[in-house]
Amino acid sequence: MPGPGRDATAVDKTFGETLREARERKGLSQAALAEEMQQLGFEFQQQTVYKIESGNRKATIGEAAALARALQLPDVTSLVNGKHSLAITLLLRPLEAAYEDVFFASQRMLDAQMKLARHLTRIDDGVDLPDSQVDQLRDALRYDPVEVAEEVRGYAEKRLRDDDEISETIRNIIAEAWRPSSDG
Repeated sequence: MPGPGRDATAVDKTFGETLREARERKGLSQAALAEEMQQLGFEFQQQTVYKIESGNRKATIGEAAALARALQLPDVTSLVNGKHSLAITLLLRPLEAAYEDVFFASQRMLDAQMKLARHLTRIDDGVDLPDSQVDQLRDALRYDPVEVAEEVRGYAEKRLRDDDEISETIRNIIAEAWRPSSDG
């Protein structure tokens, strides 16, 4: 989005460069991307993609959104904001998927814990178990999703630190995003 000091020409140039990078990362030729765009209802040829990437043709808003969709990007901003935005989007995609997996697994685990706790209470009510055994069973049911999330985050941070393909700029941006806010 153009702002003070960032004119529309610079945005178009950034868009074209980032489009090329995203297309190449996805392993698509210009012709293959043009075919994807045709399937989305746009009259694109290989030359259309070439002209947009080289800055000789502007993409309409609808085309930009469709290009992002064809490249399986969450939205057009990762193309507009440049290669660091694209790199971060691509880097965070598996982390976001892993977070969702952990979140839903935590929910299922919590549901299972509650169900088991109810059964344990019924068993304890019907059978005279020693308190130590009941306490051991209850302790076995304790599960802290926050601890699991912290483990996942630790893994992500280690991967971020150790991955040679991640530039220092991107590491700094992500580290800043993960830094706890001073608001709360």
